[in-house]
Formats: sequence, structure tokens, C-alpha cells
Amino acid sequence: MAFNAGDITFGLDLRQVALWQVDFLQAVDKKTELLEERGQAVQFAIQRYEKLWLPLAAKYCDRFLAAPIDIEWIWHCHLLNPAAYEKDCKRVVGKVVDHRLLDRERRKQSLQESRVLWRHEYPSVPFEADGPISPWFDSDFTSKLTYDLKAAVTRQKVFFYQVSLPHYRDEKFLGQAVLRYKKFLHLKKMHPNTFIVPCYDIDIIWHTHMLHPVTYRRDTVRIIGHPFNHDDSVNDRRAGSKLTVSDARTRRMWKKMFDEPFSQSGAMFRGEPPAGKLVHMEPADFTALVTKQTTVLLESARVTGLPENYQGQYKLKLWYNTGYQNFNRALYVSDSIATVRGSPRHLTNDVRVNANFTFDTKYNDVVMVDLIQKSGRFCLGATAEVGSAQLRMLEKIQALGNGRGISTQDTVDLGDGVGVQLHWSVTPPVTGGCILALKSGDYQDCIMPETVESMWGPVPLPRLPPGIDNKCSVASHR
Repeated sequence: MAFNAGDITFGLDLRQVALWQVDFLQAVDKKTELLEERGQAVQFAIQRYEKLWLPLAAKYCDRFLAAPIDIEWIWHCHLLNPAAYEKDCKRVVGKVVDHRLLDRERRKQSLQESRVLWRHEYPSVPFEADGPISPWFDSDFTSKLTYDLKAAVTRQKVFFYQVSLPHYRDEKFLGQAVLRYKKFLHLKKMHPNTFIVPCYDIDIIWHTHMLHPVTYRRDTVRIIGHPFNHDDSVNDRRAGSKLTVSDARTRRMWKKMFDEPFSQSGAMFRGEPPAGKLVHMEPADFTALVTKQTTVLLESARVTGLPENYQGQYKLKLWYNTGYQNFNRALYVSDSIATVRGSPRHLTNDVRVNANFTFDTKYNDVVMVDLIQKSGRFCLGATAEVGSAQLRMLEKIQALGNGRGISTQDTVDLGDGVGVQLHWSVTPPVTGGCILALKSGDYQDCIMPETVESMWGPVPLPRLPPGIDNKCSVASHR
């Protein structure tokens, strides 16, 4: 049977709803970290889900209720095994409880309704579980669930790492993922008894579909002839494992059926999560890295070291290179800040400048200071450069935090004992974008020591069998 994408339709807009799922996964990621840090808190969330939430959602099954985030995450993980979810729901509440992903605003509204119903049903139990250990936790509670939700929570944290890159929010990427998901379902229809595995672009759409259990069951029965189960516990990537063998088989079948590679850029396995080895950046860290724009007031200037007996005049020129965007290219022009003229006696006192200019660390780094000596009069006069120097303002402005300005005095050295003292101040800066650059070093072959974990990098490496050296290529980048 030839594949026709138009023959496969769904009961919801999977591309749009996938965006909501990525938003939800990002919002819940920090919450799951807290749950894991609290020991029994994951088990408590599972108990709240089974003992309190499922009966509440079943009682008000005519409404799509949003659960508090700890319960919502457990519910999310349960839904990703449709067969187990259907079986467990019927064991606990006698029916399949439907679920629907909501965008941020509608979820907020739905939570208000859920909170009212919860307080009516469970007046002594908090709706949100923010405490480390709850007095309502029943250590003698016996679960009726057949699915290991605690293990599922751990696996889904690994899944989030795989789909946490920015392109999973790109509508074009997700639109292509929906098309590939249709092909995936067609492949399953043509090979009903074969275990096939998706790439992560297909998987994010598949997850989105499963999070709507009634719609998912109806769609998959219509498309492939039976409910399509999903088992995320198949995650052993060693040679010869079910996952590895099935992945190779899926690639061959896909190529034969659609005459295209199965692999997709940005959708392949990116390794295990960094397991806390990446530095967690606080808001102050981001503030220190991003570019900043501020208004600079150059208040006064004073030249030191000039010969007192010189009868001519001097010109002190203050200027800087500023940048702007034009057709996505950064262009630079020289802008004058101020020019001060006078005799040595005049310039060796504080001369009021009071010049304002905008300094953006994305484009600017220094203020140029030029001192020029003038002799003679009119057309018979001559000029000579005394010296030129730079006032490096970038580092000082870049180091400012939120709500902080500075007022300071700096001296630049023009050489031969001549200097210029500048008194300047800046308003608290406005933050902009972050610009990072990577300068790669030369790669060399080496053996990675297994006993020095700090050299492995942020991604955990699998252990090699005894006696086999961990050969690799390394380079120092900056």
C-alpha cells in the first residue's frame, strides 16, 4: 500500500500541541529536580495521583481538569504507556480518565477550577505539595497500579534532555516531525508484528498524541487497526540489545518503504544527560554575560605633564567607534564625543565637558583619546600629535549588575609623562543579547584516564571492558 500523508488524520493539531508539551516539560524540569532531592517526595506525588487525583478526575470526567504540577508530571509519565494506563485506570476508578494538554493560559484557568473541586473533596489536604515531607503521606498505602511510575519519572527526565534543544520549539521542524510521525504509523501498519523505534522528532509528536488517551486510541485504531502501545522502558543501547537491533531494522524498513534516510538532523540520541556536571547559571551569571547598553556622561577632563612654557595651543579630541545593524550586518562608524581646545594652563585644570553618548558593549569597547599640539597662526600654523591612548570602558560597564551605575575617574597614558584624567559616570545599564565565540585548538590522539572524572566532560561516558584503553581525540578550546 502506497503512503499518502493526506490519508492519515488526527483528532487534534499535533504540531501546535507539541509546542505546549515542550513548554510544559521545561516548566516541570525544575520541579522534578526538587522532587528527586526530597527522597520520598516522588513516591508521595505518585500516591497523591493515585489516591486523590484519579478519583477526583474520574468524578468530574465531563471536564478537562489541570492537576498541580507534581501530580501532572506523574500523570504525564503514566499516559506514555497507553496499555498500562488504560488497565490501571480501570483497576483504580473503573474507567479511563481522559487528559488534554493545555496552553499556559488555559492551564492556569483550569487549575483554578481544579483547586475549588479539590478543596471541596479534600478540605484538609493541600492542593499544591510544596513541603519536603507531608503528614498526609500514608507509608502503609498499597498501590493498585501495575506500572512502575517511579522508574518512568527517571526515564522521562532523560527524554526531556533529548528534546530540550531550541529547534523543538520551531514550528517548521515540528511540522516536518508530524509528517514523519504519519510515516511512522504507516510503517507500523505495514509491519504490525515488528517492534519499531522512532527518532526523537517523531517521539515528541508520539508523546503529544498519547497525552490525549481517548483521541489517541481512536486515531490509532482507525489508522493502523489496533491501539498502538508505547514502551519507554526499552532503553538499553548496548550492542545486541532489543533497542539496538530494532533501530537498525527500523532504518532498513524506512529506507525501503520511503526511499529516504530514517535519521534526521537534530533528532538523534545526544548522549546521556550531564548528571549535574554542567554549571547551573544563576540570574546574576546571565547578567554578567549579556551585552549592556548605557548612557555615559563624560563630565570633565584634565591633562597632566604638559610643559608650562609652551606658548601654543592644544586640542584634546575624545571619540569612539560605534556600531549598528544594517541588513543583519554589524557596521561601525566613528563618532565624536567632544573636542577641548586651550593653552597648557587651561587644560591642566579640570575642564568641564558634560558630553553624553550611548555605549553598547555589543559594538563598543574603548573611548579614544587624542592630544594634538598646535603652533603658529592661521594658514602658517602646524600640528603634531602628542599622543593617542584608549580608555577601556567595556570591562567596567560589562561588569555592572542590574540597577547599578558607576561614577569614576580614570587616567590614560599618552607617553612621555603626559596623561589625561577623565571623570565619567554611567546610568544603570539595559541588558541585551549574549555573544559567545569559540576558538578551536588542534586535536591530538590520547588515552582518557578512567580515574580522572573531571576530564571526561559534562556527559557521562560508559565504562569500557577491563584492559581496553579509552582512546579519543582531544583539543583545548577557548
